[in-house]
Amino acid sequence: MDIITFSPVNKKNQTGTYNLRFHHIKYITMHFQTKIVAIATVILLSLANSAWTAPAKKKNTRKSFNENEAVENLNQALLICDIDAADDIIDSWNDELQRSKKKTTPEFEKARSKKMLTENMLERVESLKFLGRENIPADKLLNKQEISLPISFDAGKLYGSEWVIQRKDLNGNKMSTAHIPADGREIFWTREQDGNQVIWQAGILLDGTLDNPHPIFNISDSDEPVIMTTPFMSADGLTLYFSANISGSIGGLDIFRAVRQGVGQPFESPMNMGMPYNSAANDILYVSDPLTSASFFATDRTTNPLNDYAADSVYTNSWTVYTFIPNETRINREPDFEDPTLNLSQDEFIDSFIAGSIPAGFDANTIRERINLIRENQDIDPDMNVDYNFEFSLYIPKFKKTYHNLDDFKSAEARQTMIDALDVLDELAGTQSKLAELRERYASGQRENISTQIIAIEKQLPVLRQKSRNLLNTAITIESSTPTTGN
Repeated sequence: MDIITFSPVNKKNQTGTYNLRFHHIKYITMHFQTKIVAIATVILLSLANSAWTAPAKKKNTRKSFNENEAVENLNQALLICDIDAADDIIDSWNDELQRSKKKTTPEFEKARSKKMLTENMLERVESLKFLGRENIPADKLLNKQEISLPISFDAGKLYGSEWVIQRKDLNGNKMSTAHIPADGREIFWTREQDGNQVIWQAGILLDGTLDNPHPIFNISDSDEPVIMTTPFMSADGLTLYFSANISGSIGGLDIFRAVRQGVGQPFESPMNMGMPYNSAANDILYVSDPLTSASFFATDRTTNPLNDYAADSVYTNSWTVYTFIPNETRINREPDFEDPTLNLSQDEFIDSFIAGSIPAGFDANTIRERINLIRENQDIDPDMNVDYNFEFSLYIPKFKKTYHNLDDFKSAEARQTMIDALDVLDELAGTQSKLAELRERYASGQRENISTQIIAIEKQLPVLRQKSRNLLNTAITIESSTPTTGN
């Protein structure tokens, strides 16, 4: 398209001048048109290219992986021993760590470790003969003067927090329980120490005072607060059962046992009792009665939601107490991860499993009758009467019987050794009383020559303790070697 200008013209050569300007302007116009088209093309291409290389970012619709929820779900899977579900949760967590470049956390690694322990335990579940179960509120099980289990005197005395707190020398609290075995020589109880709940041990002198109270286990290497509870010493005085959240636990609290070679000897490292005693929940109060041949343990795996398995909930939860007959040697069930009764964690299957756990021909009714007689505070039978005004209590493992009087001994040598042991125990009690008197006099300001006497007696006490223990162990050894013929 031509552009007409209104520039002045030369009248003298009007036509020529006009034509020259017209062609010049037309050339310039075409040149600018080409430039404009080129620029427009570049702009359009640039816009198109920009729109193609930088599309609008879409929002990430992927659901964020919640670690707390994953840990809870993992624990729920372990509670019912669903290893496949636990593996799926762990795989999802590993995928999330790889995608987000995050590092794993101690909480999840702890749950992962418990999964491995659970899987190992499921391959070695002990086969037990169950006599029944009973749901008991915590305030009736642990928080009273005595722990309410139907056990005979031969199992010793189990005391709840109320009793422990009243004993000022035990420094107990609402989480404390105690056990005094039938021989009355020792006490095991739980108390607070540096923010942990640990098991203490002491001898009991004839006047009832405590001898050498001290904690049993070293827990200095624990990264978390330690909870130990419900100690129980076996009738032979060699195996201590207790519950704890220490290393090797899949709970919650698990039931452990620790063995020693003799009274006064140190305990070996605790061993987890495995399944079915333990679970991802809290499991406590392993008790064995040599008179009835029955044992017990308590669990909250079917009575409380998983998020209530805090340490202090042990003393507020409701408990299921199982009564069973222990094996002399461990017998394991065939591993079957699909079996819902494998760990007594699915309530609807348990009663039918208990009914089928007693093999044909086994007389479980006699044991039940013994337990019921104890519940009713009756003697089990005339041959098992116990005169509670006894001289002492000494358990003889070979005969599975607790001796209370010198006439109970079959061996004259063992009887004399016991007499010697009682003499040393009397001397120990008298020495302990004299030491307490000297300390009172020293504290009141009567210090002349007192400190020398105190030091001398303090050196004498360990010697008397060891001497009495050696004599008692010797009496047990001699009596156990006595032939049973004619008994």
